[in-house]
Amino acid sequence: MTLLGGIGTMVGPIIGASLVVGLENTLATSGFPVTIATGLIFMVCVLIFRRDIVGELYARLLKRPGRG
Repeated sequence: MTLLGGIGTMVGPIIGASLVVGLENTLATSGFPVTIATGLIFMVCVLIFRRDIVGELYARLLKRPGRG
């Protein structure tokens, strides 16, 4: 959960935990295995978000053309 949200921030683990728990609760009612879906989403997030979710958001907000 911490790796998904972000290690270097205080809000990263909170976001990661809420995403994982929400995903597990949502997939619990479907017929798809929850552990496989969680693993696939972790792999996709690691490949897409190299700096974790919060790190990517910070980087994109700081690189906005109108800032600074």
